[in-house]
Amino acid sequence: MAEVDLGREVLPSVLEEALKKGAEQIGWHVGGKSEDISERSYKFSRDLLLPVESIDTYQYTQFELWDRQIHKLTLSFYRDRKQSSFSFLSGFHSSLGVGDATEDEVRSYLTAVSNNLPLNLPLR
Repeated sequence: MAEVDLGREVLPSVLEEALKKGAEQIGWHVGGKSEDISERSYKFSRDLLLPVESIDTYQYTQFELWDRQIHKLTLSFYRDRKQSSFSFLSGFHSSLGVGDATEDEVRSYLTAVSNNLPLNLPLR
């Protein structure tokens, strides 16, 4: 997993829009909807009707970018707070073989994302 430092904090909605517009500008598309990933834990209770309670805790949001039928990147970020970074998985950054983007394609994509972030945001 590679992390990208934005150099400033942005609202999650602004980041998500920049990530999606950047993909469109280089000819990629979002595969499916953004998915919120949660972790489920369990807690015993004293309630006889419901002795075990399950608790889902938000972890992060992710979506995939595709070029025609080829999976390029899996992106992840936090939708519940301002962001100063996001992460991605791609074939050349991972031994998992997740995504098929080359380093040049990733650089083009990151440039497009940068161009879609508002310029008037304060640097941190």
